Amino acid sequence: MYKIIKAQWYKTFRTPVSIILLVCPLLFSLLLLLYCKESTYVKGIELNVFFLLFTIVATFSLSFFIPMIYEPDREACSYANELRIGRSRSSLFIGRFILIIILLAIIEIFAVILFIMGGNLFLDIDFNSIQLVNYFFIFYLTSFPMIIIYQFVTLRFNYVGSILLGSFISLSSILLGTTNLGELFWKWLPFVWGIKINSIYGNNISDVNIYFYLLLSLVFTAFLMIIFIFWYNRWSGQTQLEE
Repeated sequence: MYKIIKAQWYKTFRTPVSIILLVCPLLFSLLLLLYCKESTYVKGIELNVFFLLFTIVATFSLSFFIPMIYEPDREACSYANELRIGRSRSSLFIGRFILIIILLAIIEIFAVILFIMGGNLFLDIDFNSIQLVNYFFIFYLTSFPMIIIYQFVTLRFNYVGSILLGSFISLSSILLGTTNLGELFWKWLPFVWGIKINSIYGNNISDVNIYFYLLLSLVFTAFLMIIFIFWYNRWSGQTQLEE
């Protein structure tokens, strides 16, 4: 598995992934620090606003970030190399998933560090370490199911399918996760969990157990992993229509 992850990482050197790892967290944190400096509406809730906006941006960004991971292999005869007999497709799918969540953790950690440093140096923001850890894992763990879905859509429909899905999911999660429209059924929509649970935790709503949904997210991730690995092991490659 280590060799697969390492090989997939080396392949990203031919894509903008390395640039994204550095530039995107930097830009996001700097822009939010500027906003916090100029706005009085976020005073005292800077951490909640940071992770809420980070979740919204990342939910859509994954829709083009994940296809970048797959792009080198797609260009090599539409995944022909990895579909040949003798290669473990299950290991490839899981290996890419692990690489993506590692890169996602790096991006989130980098953005958080920059925001905390800037907040302490220039804005005199007090950060609660327990809240920080909870916010971190609310986004991180609830993103796992969507990563697997994006992997599947990327394999079938490349950038176009993934970005279309990402646009729909992002708009829907904002609408249902930040308003009262989703109060009755957000619990049944995993793609809303990240934004909704962030809002619930930020508003100190005690009747919702956020740790239950984080655990449920991991269970749902395992379920999706089994389903899509089963499909991937029987996939014959992209057709002209899918390309």
